[in-house]
Amino acid sequence: MRIRLKPPADMLARDGEAILLYADEAIRLDGVSAAIVELAAEPITLERLAEALEARFGAPEEASVLKATAAAARELAGRGVLLID
Repeated sequence: MRIRLKPPADMLARDGEAILLYADEAIRLDGVSAAIVELAAEPITLERLAEALEARFGAPEEASVLKATAAAARELAGRGVLLID
């Protein structure tokens, strides 16, 4: 599975937050979601994304890193921020 950012019309990223402008909406992200957007600026595998998030934030308590990353990526894809191949 490869994950990549759906290119926004414009984007501002600062202090762990990101605002992405698309034709019909502005989306504000922070924390893990903002990090995923940053890391997925270039296509990245789910496994590499999970490793990078674990290095940055530590392991989640309630799920495996891979499962938590997949869930977050699916949520962002559902919001129209990520493309998953």
